[in-house]
Amino acid sequence: MKGSEGSAGPRRLGPLVIAIGLALLPAAVGGAVVAVKNLRAPRPVSAALSTPSPWPLATRVPTPTPTDTPSPTPWVAPPSLPSTVVPNTPVIYYTPYRTQSNNAVRLEALDWSGAARGHLDIPGAMLGSPTGEPKIVQSPDGQRLIVMDDVYTAQGKHLYHLQLEGRRWATLWADDGRHLCTEVSKEDSSGLAWSVLVVAEGGGVEHTVRLPHTTAGQSGWNLESCSIAGDRLVTYFGVDMMTTGVLVSRISTGAPILHQSNLCGDDQCTQGPMWSTVTPDARWAAETLPANTVRLRDLVTGRVTPLRTTGVVLALSRDGSRLLVDRRQDGGPSTVSLVDVHSNTVLWSHQMASPGSSDVGVAPAGASLAISWHPASPGPSAQPIPQTLTLLSASTPFRPRDLVIFDVYSLWE
Repeated sequence: MKGSEGSAGPRRLGPLVIAIGLALLPAAVGGAVVAVKNLRAPRPVSAALSTPSPWPLATRVPTPTPTDTPSPTPWVAPPSLPSTVVPNTPVIYYTPYRTQSNNAVRLEALDWSGAARGHLDIPGAMLGSPTGEPKIVQSPDGQRLIVMDDVYTAQGKHLYHLQLEGRRWATLWADDGRHLCTEVSKEDSSGLAWSVLVVAEGGGVEHTVRLPHTTAGQSGWNLESCSIAGDRLVTYFGVDMMTTGVLVSRISTGAPILHQSNLCGDDQCTQGPMWSTVTPDARWAAETLPANTVRLRDLVTGRVTPLRTTGVVLALSRDGSRLLVDRRQDGGPSTVSLVDVHSNTVLWSHQMASPGSSDVGVAPAGASLAISWHPASPGPSAQPIPQTLTLLSASTPFRPRDLVIFDVYSLWE
């Protein structure tokens, strides 16, 4: 089955992209309060094809007017956004609970040491699409942002509007932070035709990678990673909530590099992976099986290595050496652990409310990761709930850094 994008997948703050999901709530005085999921979260590698497109084409519906009144001018994204974000520095973003003047949403930028690096304001009108939950997705280094379907630099310059034919399922930043990779499908006489479109910085389609057709209504492809540097992209194939195959393709030619059609290890495919996360260079994948066991997949050779940990995989570091795993408890808190992949040792562990969408980030280089969380037992329901952004650096010796941000409002599901 097909998985939806946006808040439901392991994406990245660095080379894995960081998706910031925004939900608009009515304010007491007619403004808007923005609920934000800070970083990025795990995604089931299979989910229903009936899931609405996570990146619907942005449509702004005008107020109906009398027939004798000229139609209003179509809404146009502003050519620039107010920004003080420092250029040429990898950053991550969070959004304060409060709105700004004119209902603007302020994205606060931090570098990977936790230092403030400026902010960027997004007008509330840009987030008012009636077609679905608004999205903001940052590039691996935070120097590019998708705001709905418009692409901006971190310094606020508008680059282009993303508008592609076909139903869009997933939009990822490539590992270079300048190309976008978008998965689309179109109906034809034999079922669904799937493609991954690689969009250059100017907005034009640079490459089209065609995937095998699907005919069943409950099957489809999930785009997991897109590497310009490695000329590779990774897609998983799922049927009826079970992932059965993985395909690694050459971006430049569309030729398959690795195609494994049975990931289950049994005839009835009862043990296929349910969750996955892939490094931005499309080199390694971590997968969670239904029994919550975890394995590492070499996406060059196809070789699988069991890991001595259990839980839902959240994110692999850029270099593939560290893995975040969530040991979830039904109806209870989670214990999230940082695992050294090579030694199978736990470097850090913490109990928290189950991480939701956009809560995990990957640095654009090396082994650093980040996770945004709030306590498993937050106490009284007064808002806002204190939230902690933990930077899991690649330093030796390993020392996590906690940044408690009290004015962030997070929507936890």
